[in-house]
Amino acid sequence: WATEFADFVQSISKHSEEVPSAVNSDISYWICTFSNNQWRIGEELGGHIKDSSFYLALQSEGCKGTAMVIDETALPLRRVWCLFEIMTTYERSRVHSAFCGVFLCSHTGVLNKGSASMDIAIKIASAVIAIDLRNA
Repeated sequence: WATEFADFVQSISKHSEEVPSAVNSDISYWICTFSNNQWRIGEELGGHIKDSSFYLALQSEGCKGTAMVIDETALPLRRVWCLFEIMTTYERSRVHSAFCGVFLCSHTGVLNKGSASMDIAIKIASAVIAIDLRNA
């Protein structure tokens, strides 16, 4: 995690204000850092990727979408587990029409709802251009 905790909280707050109508239900959050024992991450991941808490959370019936907290460095898009979560979200949204997909959340708002600041959107776009997936 490189995001300031206050920015993380603000990002989730913005998501909770802007997205409930899209998911048509109450919102709860599964947060990897708080859900996994970071000192025993090998045990948390399981024997197969589909046994991982990441995958199981995204496949649960209560999961309506993915809120990815992203800052101007676009760091989550440089991490293999975050890319796995996006891929899993994309696959699920293709199969389940009611699944809302990925919401890109910043401390200024939700990018794909059009509420984030233009400054952060431009910084994220610049960071995305420089990503080399071979290093994820």
